[in-house]
Amino acid sequence: MTDIFCDALLFLKKQSNMFIIIIAILCAPGVCISADFQKGNEAALHGDYATAHKEWEPLAEAGNPDAQLKLGMLYENGAGVKQDYLTAFKWYELSSEQGLAEAQYRLGILYGNGKGTPKDEKAGLEMIKLAAMQGFIKAQYAAGLAFYEGFGVKKSLIKAHAWFSVAESGGLNAARVARETIEENMSRLEIGRAKILVLEWNRKW
Repeated sequence: MTDIFCDALLFLKKQSNMFIIIIAILCAPGVCISADFQKGNEAALHGDYATAHKEWEPLAEAGNPDAQLKLGMLYENGAGVKQDYLTAFKWYELSSEQGLAEAQYRLGILYGNGKGTPKDEKAGLEMIKLAAMQGFIKAQYAAGLAFYEGFGVKKSLIKAHAWFSVAESGGLNAARVARETIEENMSRLEIGRAKILVLEWNRKW
């Protein structure tokens, strides 16, 4: 199996809707700044990422975490701007500090791949787990892969199974396939411990 963070990045690009937009108005101290997020969304859907960047940048600079996430996505993918992982990392980090799960996930992927920052699989997994605990399904799946492969953490089929099960409960078919695959190398006791772990997580989250 290939590097967990490469796998997760490929999965992200294939499965995610790159621009999920919320119409918002944000007022900074002394200055009321508004941006038409829907207009930015429509522009992005038609490939006009430069306009999307124009709409989101003022809000991002004013501290809006959703806009920061969107700008990070533009820079990570080189959409409407020159591809710049360092800038993508900056915007994801700012957004993740405000608790946005997808930003935490994407920041984790950059950490794991060493893009925009020195490679740090442990830090990457920690960010991914933060997103996973908020219910972000792709992060839950990525956490399962990390525990299966031992990237940034000691290998654990039990924890891998548990994370795959959580992601599967959210409707991710790839997680179901992964869970069924690793069960072939697990005892009934191990599978039972994984299920108990999921129940414990459900009580905490």
